[in-house]
Amino acid sequence: MSRDKEISSKDLSACAKAASKRAVERAQAMRIPYTVQEGRKIVQHCSDGTKKTVETLPKAYFKPAVKRRSVA
Repeated sequence: MSRDKEISSKDLSACAKAASKRAVERAQAMRIPYTVQEGRKIVQHCSDGTKKTVETLPKAYFKPAVKRRSVA
């Protein structure tokens, strides 16, 4: 994709989800642990099927503050 081409946030989100899914599938195929967010928890999935909670977040999702700028 060229740098000049614009992509919608919906398309960008779909690409990110597809890339994440492929990365998890590859990690499972190579039997290496991978880490994901499940709700408020950061969880590491091991190849033997065990899960380890790495950290618990205070909030699962947050909305960044809207920054407004004006051009004078």
